[in-house]
Amino acid sequence: MTLGSVPILPEEGFPQSFLMSAGDKLYRLTFSVSFLTFEPFTPLPPEPDPEPAAELLAAPVPPGLPGERVTLPTPVSRGQGLLYRLPQQDLYLVLKVEREDLPEDRRVLGITRPVLGLPTRFGELVLTFTEIEIARGNLQGPGSFGSRVVAEVDTHG
Repeated sequence: MTLGSVPILPEEGFPQSFLMSAGDKLYRLTFSVSFLTFEPFTPLPPEPDPEPAAELLAAPVPPGLPGERVTLPTPVSRGQGLLYRLPQQDLYLVLKVEREDLPEDRRVLGITRPVLGLPTRFGELVLTFTEIEIARGNLQGPGSFGSRVVAEVDTHG
């Protein structure tokens, strides 16, 4: 039975966890992003930025206090190529699925690295990911940086 889309909100950042009902069961889905190295990963090709790039600003230091004046980096944007299509060799999404109604020692149904187009079964729940694009900014927390995670959920059995 097709249930629709997984209600993941990439702009909430990673890791993130939420409850989802399927049939008469309640599942907890936890998403995180794992990277085995620090850059370089392969970013998506840059797209033209509709807005001009932000200029570097001098960081304010209160008058009379010693300290070096530094500049702040420009904001993260899709046009700067900071959006990554997953999975990559050392960069991937990790999904843990738990059933809330089971005892704690049997609650975890599985932990996996989703592969695009490959249905993955967790008990009666079947998830199929069609798009995973994560912005560098969402690895550190919430924000609208252009991340997209699209998956369909079905039940089997």
